[in-house]
Amino acid sequence: MFLLLISSSLTLLAQEDVYNTLTNPEVENSELYRDGNAYQRDFLLFADMLENTHPIFAETGRRHYDMDSLTRAGYQYLVGCESDDQLKQYLQSILSPLNDGHSSVMMDFDGKLYPFKYFADGDTAFYMIGISKDFSAELGHRVTAINGRPPREVIESFRPLMSCDNENFFMDNVNNYMQLKAAWDYN
Repeated sequence: MFLLLISSSLTLLAQEDVYNTLTNPEVENSELYRDGNAYQRDFLLFADMLENTHPIFAETGRRHYDMDSLTRAGYQYLVGCESDDQLKQYLQSILSPLNDGHSSVMMDFDGKLYPFKYFADGDTAFYMIGISKDFSAELGHRVTAINGRPPREVIESFRPLMSCDNENFFMDNVNNYMQLKAAWDYN
């Protein structure tokens, strides 16, 4: 049993190295890669990986992106990139329109939360179902605005941060993103 456990652990470690290392000599030998900053180089590898591994690009006749245009635009955008979080948010904004639940860049969790949750009753009625103790009197009340904006507008603004298969997945999980301070900072 112990030998099996060690063998499984070593196998997982070996797989981890494969998944944590993304290289492509063709991309890495390009002039763009050599001249780019760290974020631009990571983006070039990401774009290559997306085009060559994501199932949606393998389907003939169905392209969500012109990869040449996407690569040029992303490379230019990331000239001014100043943090890993900014890069992650940009990459996620590219993945979100693919509408799949498996391609996602996870934001770092820094422990800073906004402790509130809502319940959606249809598309326009939202009710407070979770909030910090200081505001417990608000539980069950209808949410009419968030930061002065209609609730649905604010909720939709989190869509670029998420990879969702469908509307139900989005509505079930957007609450989790809306609790992260990092998500609000980006929004």
